[in-house]
Amino acid sequence: MNALQQLEKTLAELLGWTNLEYYEWPIDKLTGTPPDKRGETWHLPRWTADDAAAFQLIVEHDVDVNHWEDWAVNTYINFNAQGNLCEYKDYASKAEALRVSIVASVIMKLKEIK
Repeated sequence: MNALQQLEKTLAELLGWTNLEYYEWPIDKLTGTPPDKRGETWHLPRWTADDAAAFQLIVEHDVDVNHWEDWAVNTYINFNAQGNLCEYKDYASKAEALRVSIVASVIMKLKEIK
């Protein structure tokens, strides 16, 4: 399981998913039981890889997202969602950096609640 999938697993646990399992082959996916679907196994949303899934988190958890470009230092973009800074240079794309920032922010908010 890679670091992004571990982040998604942490989020799923905080959202109430149970019976989480990682299948490396042949699908490289996390599965589990959503809180509202007792007894059913589903693929976890790919919050760090799917824009629609990540953006749904913004709405459901009221996440504020800011970004700014720093042209003075290697032309990278920073995303800051609720204090979780993700520098574009650390990720494969700007979109991935944004999604990771959103997921990390929701995790932070849920941990504060619990």
